[in-house]
Amino acid sequence: MRYDHGARTVDRLATGGSDRARATRKRSTRGPVPRHWLAIGRARAQRPGRATRGAGTLENVDDQPRSVATPQPAASVVLLRDTSAGPEILYLRRSPDLKFMGGYWVFPGGRIDPGDHRPGGETDELVAARRAAAREALEEAGVAVDPATLHPVCQWTTPATSPIRFATWFFAAAADPTAIRVDGVEIHDHRWWRPPEALQAHRDQRIQFANPTFALSTRLAGHRTVAEALAAVDTWPRERLLGRIHPVDGGRVALYAEDCGYETGNLDCAGPRHRIWMLDGAWRYERDF
Repeated sequence: MRYDHGARTVDRLATGGSDRARATRKRSTRGPVPRHWLAIGRARAQRPGRATRGAGTLENVDDQPRSVATPQPAASVVLLRDTSAGPEILYLRRSPDLKFMGGYWVFPGGRIDPGDHRPGGETDELVAARRAAAREALEEAGVAVDPATLHPVCQWTTPATSPIRFATWFFAAAADPTAIRVDGVEIHDHRWWRPPEALQAHRDQRIQFANPTFALSTRLAGHRTVAEALAAVDTWPRERLLGRIHPVDGGRVALYAEDCGYETGNLDCAGPRHRIWMLDGAWRYERDF
């Protein structure tokens, strides 16, 4: 799972696998990791579509590749639960030993696999994306969600300058699991955070986010209940985002299609703004259009 990025960020995406779904139902966050889980984790890391070390920070690629990579379809889900202090989001920490996005905190998600499409020529990408997002929630965190209950948020595509690209549909859903189960191989940790707490940890550079994780956490902050947050999501335009990255003093900025500078690269343009400023210790999501 991954997303659009900057100086140390990626368009996050992990691949999924049917073997992992079977292992998920048995695993726990405590105790030794069984050998067959380790084998599953290693197998997943070697699956086609996995990046090699050095390709994890996709926005660090400044030169146009010889040919533009075709984005692979993917899906991710923002899981929310109610607390007395306000909604919390489930974040998962990928193993720092992974060659792709090692150590990043992410939402459950991954590649849309062939099995997420139903036989008979089904072509609805959102239907398959729903199934993939629900499958990944179960495989990565042990959380069962009904694909029909997922609220579409947006599609986020890795920039064209990246050698590995994904077109990831994001969803949001209510979740109230009694326990989170991660495998200790690909996913090392989990945390329920209120969005402001997660964003503060990111500002303090205690955790790493990809651009979609940062932007969606920002937009979901401030709601009093999960129902309120999901109702807000339902009013959002279903955007398809493809960032263009520009260097600036102290970091980088990602511009999106609604921004007045998207086509020209003029950061001082007068007009609508849709950009993520990725400055050292001072990330900011600017959305005014």
